[in-house]
Amino acid sequence: MEFRTKIEIPGVPGMITYDSNVIFIGSCFANEMGKNFHLGKMNALVNPFGVLYNPGSTAHALELMMSDVVYTQDDIYFHDNKYLSFDHDTSFSSVSREQCLHRINSSLTGARSFLRNASFLFVTF
Repeated sequence: MEFRTKIEIPGVPGMITYDSNVIFIGSCFANEMGKNFHLGKMNALVNPFGVLYNPGSTAHALELMMSDVVYTQDDIYFHDNKYLSFDHDTSFSSVSREQCLHRINSSLTGARSFLRNASFLFVTF
């Protein structure tokens, strides 16, 4: 007589593989997880808007990634001798308006392309 219950756990469909495109967006935890994926030579896009901590900002970033919005000079602000976007972290700011817009739009274009083929999306707050 056995004094335990055997439970068969079925495999999980759609596991992450080296062919999977994985997006991490949100907090610094997303950065750390994405860094581990990169170290493992896996396809990962990590925080295309920089670190975002609040759910509203993260949802807005995802909406922008699914739209055809292109940032213009009307979407950025000049403060403390730097151009910046309230939608992005400080790694996108620059003393040059053109460079700031280029960083933002390049990242957004890449994120859109990656999202179209993404298998997994991890959102952290």
